[in-house]
Amino acid sequence: MNPKLMISSAEKIGNNQDLLAQILLRLPAKSLIQFKCVSKQWLSLISNPHFCLSHTRHQGHEGFLHPTALLLKVQSVLSPDFDVVPLKHFSQVPFFHYISTSYLNILQSCNGLFVCAEFYVSLAFDPLQSPHYKIIVVREVLENSYIFQLDIYASESESWKVATIIFETNEGDCIAFEDSVFCNGKLHWNSYGNQSLYLDVEKECLQMMPMPTKLTGNRLEIYRYFDESGGRLYLAATYFAYIDLDLYIHQMASDYSHWFLKHCLNMGDAMEVYPELNLGCHPFSSGFSGVSFVGSERKGEVKVVIWADGKIICYDFNDGAWKMIHDPGPGLKIGTPIEHFNHLHEQRYGSDEACLIDLDIMQRYRKVILLETIY
Repeated sequence: MNPKLMISSAEKIGNNQDLLAQILLRLPAKSLIQFKCVSKQWLSLISNPHFCLSHTRHQGHEGFLHPTALLLKVQSVLSPDFDVVPLKHFSQVPFFHYISTSYLNILQSCNGLFVCAEFYVSLAFDPLQSPHYKIIVVREVLENSYIFQLDIYASESESWKVATIIFETNEGDCIAFEDSVFCNGKLHWNSYGNQSLYLDVEKECLQMMPMPTKLTGNRLEIYRYFDESGGRLYLAATYFAYIDLDLYIHQMASDYSHWFLKHCLNMGDAMEVYPELNLGCHPFSSGFSGVSFVGSERKGEVKVVIWADGKIICYDFNDGAWKMIHDPGPGLKIGTPIEHFNHLHEQRYGSDEACLIDLDIMQRYRKVILLETIY
């Protein structure tokens, strides 16, 4: 082919903003970051919020983003190191290499953004709707008063709204404001009581929601794991009875009227498939540290992903089978053990630090919101 003809074709594409945008929309985020250096024109186009939104929507599937990796960090260990376990493809991201502090406490991940702070802080971010995000801070007005206030930061206006809402809870509600899930434009908080709260982020109004009823009898509830997938809220509760450990999976009704029991998994079945995992051998430890939910091939169904003894396993309801997602090999464990605990299950990882992330979103934004600097 004539070199002059090739140059002419390249110039035509480069000078056609719409055609160039359509080509760039189909590239992964990592390539886009590199292509910002091509020219000022490409930098302006790729950095444009409307292009970022279009690119994110182009990566979605049936109106939702699906996580591509788990970001894992050992709880209570002063280390900036993380383990990345790919769910779909391998990708290396230099997580937080630009942070000078030796201790990074991730409170929540939300579709590729992370929030790190010391208060009850949550993120509200849906890149399929907008490139902007909000940070919601819950603070107790007076110690042990059960009176709280909500402060909201909006990235679009780069401003805070202080004491947007002041509300009171009951002592028995046991609302875990440190454990939140953003889903369908609403921020939901986990609770170990009979009811909890959720915030309509756009309207800035609080609403009550029920929580699953605890089982009665001789079963002891150990942990609750709160998550979402495909626009649906899920709560997994572990129950221990003698040497039996079950994982009860609840799904919230679309009208928020109740939770219904979707599945019950006996963890002994997982041990039959993977006998090296010792799950539920101690009445106050389930033997695994994180439970997350990811979309399944069958619409309306999910896979339950569990971080157990340094391995990542999942239960696929499509074929009713336990599967290994990631195994580092014999004698190897993901993460750094806490040395002064010698029991396998005491080398625990915080479930709130087993974050589902979208690596493409992470590549595009690659920043951490530090509340100490903007609040």
